[in-house]
Amino acid sequence: QTLARSLSADQRADENTLAAQIDAVDLVVVPALVDASGAVNDAGACWRSTTADEGDRNFDLERSANVIAFPRGAQAWETYLKQELETARSQGFDPVEKGLVIVVKKNGRVP
Repeated sequence: QTLARSLSADQRADENTLAAQIDAVDLVVVPALVDASGAVNDAGACWRSTTADEGDRNFDLERSANVIAFPRGAQAWETYLKQELETARSQGFDPVEKGLVIVVKKNGRVP
C-alpha cells in the first residue's frame, strides 16, 4: 500500500511525477507481495484496497495504471523469486520486511 500511495498521490509540496518518470524510461513496476514463507500473495487486491492517508493529496490509483502490472501465476513467481530471496537473506537483508527490487525493462532486458 505504501507503493500505491507513493505512485498515486502528491505527498510533498509539489506534484508527484514518479509514475510519469517511470513510464518515460519504459519500465513497469510489478509489486510481488511476498510473505515470510516466500509465498506470493494477491498484490492486485492489496493495491485496489489502498486508500489515501493523511497528507496524500490528489490520490488516484489511475495515475500509476500505465506503470503497474500485477504478478500472474503465483507458483511461477515463487519459483522465480526463491533464489533472489535466499540471496538477500544470506546477505543479512530481510526482503519481506524491507522489500526487494528487480529491475527489468518492458522489453525484458535487465538494465
